[in-house]
Amino acid sequence: MHRPNRVWLVIPLSLAPLGFAQGWARPASASSPPQAATTLARVNGVDIPTNRLEQRVRMTLNRMSRNPSELSPEELQALRSQMLDMLVQEEVLRQASVQAGIKIGDPEVEKRLATMEASFSTPEGYARSLEEQGLSAAEVREQIRQNLAIEALIKSKVTDQVAVSKEEVAQYFSANREKLRRAESAHVQEIYVPLRGSVQQKTQTRQAMEGVLREARGGKDFSQLAREFSRGANASSGGDIGWLTRNGPKPLLAAAALKLKPGEISDIVETPGGLHLLKVLEIKPASNVSLEEAQAQIEAKLREDKDQAALERYVSDLKAGARIEILAASP
Repeated sequence: MHRPNRVWLVIPLSLAPLGFAQGWARPASASSPPQAATTLARVNGVDIPTNRLEQRVRMTLNRMSRNPSELSPEELQALRSQMLDMLVQEEVLRQASVQAGIKIGDPEVEKRLATMEASFSTPEGYARSLEEQGLSAAEVREQIRQNLAIEALIKSKVTDQVAVSKEEVAQYFSANREKLRRAESAHVQEIYVPLRGSVQQKTQTRQAMEGVLREARGGKDFSQLAREFSRGANASSGGDIGWLTRNGPKPLLAAAALKLKPGEISDIVETPGGLHLLKVLEIKPASNVSLEEAQAQIEAKLREDKDQAALERYVSDLKAGARIEILAASP
């Protein structure tokens, strides 16, 4: 059996607006009807059928915005083997959560479901995503319940057992001072509009943004312009999007902002999301950080590494004690 280089953390079910469920696998149970003709693997007597693997492969490629035809036969085979490993590990963990007597109540399921549904702009979009994947509301709730049970199992058996000492933090700080330097950053206000529709509509949007830029550079209050014209999440607060760094989540905006001086307004910046005008409020140069400033970041890094290593050991032990049958020579 192909062994993964890294244990796959179970991802809470999260149906994305693009029309796939990240981490989705149809709920498994010991009472599932036999599927001998399409069974790829079996974990303590519970089948993992071909259709579940194919569904996982499709969703993974969807999430990567890749078409199967873009992959070589070797790449597709490697992906299928990796996804089968994931399904085996999830089933081992699911069974361990049952053996541990972990019960997830309906309120917890409904809370997670509400969070998932809120990621869609409309209820119709959520319903369409389920329909496209052939999923029923009952199946979604059962998968959420199983994921929550596995999360509780991992918390109890793995993450709650991990600790990071002050000595470990200090040692990491000493060995990684350069890596921990505070990056150059800019405090930025933004006016944002999405760039959608036909070529004519996009042209009109750009022309409108050029008009806003003239007003901003002509002296009109940028905060007021943001409240009037921006469609960004921070429009009501005058477009304040906080501090940007080149290695942060908005590198294109950071690169544009860090070319400016405090008080300056950028040209129109186009990103895949739309058009942006930026005003820099303050620039902070790169600088060293103290141990006290870096402590929380270091603790989080060390804990993540320890959590992953402990989870790998835990899953390895569970698999060693399980009866795992791989019934297809090549998935």
